[in-house]
Amino acid sequence: MKRSNFFRFITIVFFTCYTVIGAYAQVNDSSTQISYKVDFGPTYPIEGDSNQVEGKIEFNDETSAIEKVSFEVPLNSFTGINSGYLEWIANGWYNPDMSFKSNKITKTSDNKLVVKGYLEFRRRNAPIEIDLIRKDINNKIIMEGNFDMSTGDYFTFHPPFELVPSRISFKIKLIFDEPVKSNMS
Repeated sequence: MKRSNFFRFITIVFFTCYTVIGAYAQVNDSSTQISYKVDFGPTYPIEGDSNQVEGKIEFNDETSAIEKVSFEVPLNSFTGINSGYLEWIANGWYNPDMSFKSNKITKTSDNKLVVKGYLEFRRRNAPIEIDLIRKDINNKIIMEGNFDMSTGDYFTFHPPFELVPSRISFKIKLIFDEPVKSNMS
């Protein structure tokens, strides 16, 4: 019995330490945000901004290239004109968050990245592509971009077009501390 608990402890410690290496959480900065805008709907205008988006990036330790990007935002954190709309179509009581996890990153130029992955909304996952621009300013990594969410991917049947448009556009800005290179060999 004691040996089994020790093995669990070592396993937890190993996987906890392993996932932290090369990962950088975002800076607590009020300019980190995600926003959306819907051009029509049951009420107009519909737009929301949230500063409660939590992002994470992971680097290749040798090349400093970004290998993974993820974020999560509570749907009830959006403020703005009729900003509860996104939470309403998501049925936020049962599906309180929207999250993204990358599975492929392509560098298209010095500071432009195409990030492919899965967006979870309404407890369903669908592939999306986010175009990001990376800026390194004052020991911070600023990643700004946009993406479109195809709402039909998240419903069993598509709701009436008058209530839910086929696409919702998002803008995102994530700010991270720049990784510190160590001289450990």
